Amino acid sequence: MENAELFYKQPENQREQDNEAMHGLIAARSPNSLLEIGCGSGDMLNRYDNSRGIDINRSMVEFAQKRGNNVVLGDVTDSGVMEQYLGIDVIAANYVFTELKAEQIKAAFKNIQYSLRNQGTFYFTITNPQTRHREDLPGYKVVFDEQFKYERKDIPFTVLLEDEDGKLRDVGIRDFHNPIGVYQENLYNAGFLETRIHELSGKNDFVHALLFECKK
Repeated sequence: MENAELFYKQPENQREQDNEAMHGLIAARSPNSLLEIGCGSGDMLNRYDNSRGIDINRSMVEFAQKRGNNVVLGDVTDSGVMEQYLGIDVIAANYVFTELKAEQIKAAFKNIQYSLRNQGTFYFTITNPQTRHREDLPGYKVVFDEQFKYERKDIPFTVLLEDEDGKLRDVGIRDFHNPIGVYQENLYNAGFLETRIHELSGKNDFVHALLFECKK
């Protein structure tokens, strides 16, 4: 993400609606502590007590700090960063792991599992790898840098967001496609032995996003 303020000037889109599904699961747990990975503006942090956030993007961190959030610059794939957060009840991430390649996902999940307390839960959302090539995605469009093949790893793509006028705009989102199996395998290898996947479709007739609920 190159420009946080430009991103947050976009109208509410399907992603914000999808986030409510995660909030419902988190609120049911009444967490004692929460860490958000890729916290962006810090909207989630405002909902929970004893919440903190990290983001790899300096623009995002500065944007969130201006709003009074407890946020620092940090990379979830860096074990030195994540070792500062131990015994966390809930760790959450909205549409973060599509920004990472498969090997980075592996490192991130390992670090997150280490930071959670026993019986803690890790929640995260991703756009559905099986449908992200569609032309009728809600509020955004994916443009692949190379030919899309579902089973291929680390295919780079750009996400264009729909603005208030219905036009698609490039706000600096650069992501990578990986099949669902990459996430499932790395979760299991990191030590998450119980994972549930919630399908998100909103008003669509197809599943556009996946919400993972992973227990340590």
